[in-house]
Amino acid sequence: MKRKKKGQELDLISDIAITIIMLTGTFFILRSVVSASANNNLVLFEEAAIQLDNDEAFIRILQSKHGAGSLGDLIIFSYINDDKDKLKYNLEDFFDSIYPRKLCYLFKIEDMEIKRKCDEKEDFPIIDSKLEIPIFDGISQKNIKIEILSEGYSK
Repeated sequence: MKRKKKGQELDLISDIAITIIMLTGTFFILRSVVSASANNNLVLFEEAAIQLDNDEAFIRILQSKHGAGSLGDLIIFSYINDDKDKLKYNLEDFFDSIYPRKLCYLFKIEDMEIKRKCDEKEDFPIIDSKLEIPIFDGISQKNIKIEILSEGYSK
């Protein structure tokens, strides 16, 4: 049986140490890339919304995942259940998670109106859209009118 020399054992240990250092470095590099791209999502969303037609941007906002479903689903359920407080909470929670500052808005769904006042107005509306959306309330299908106007930001 051959004996292992001390040099061979040190080579194995140094190879393992180098591998661990490389894996750790790779982890930190990937982590910084992922976190940087996550921060850019806010900017990309705003740039995309500006380039889109207002109605198309609003439709994409309504289709965005929020909570257990989409924001549109939460709005419809709040409307059907006549829960204005829940609707206001969902709107503010959603917009606060996307925009870097508090978005002000006037939101109407049929006769229900929710508002967050504007302290700083932009030169042109951030969102200005009026849509008719078909819903089924368990009894019948009907179209409901949804409007949103955002002219700036709240403090």
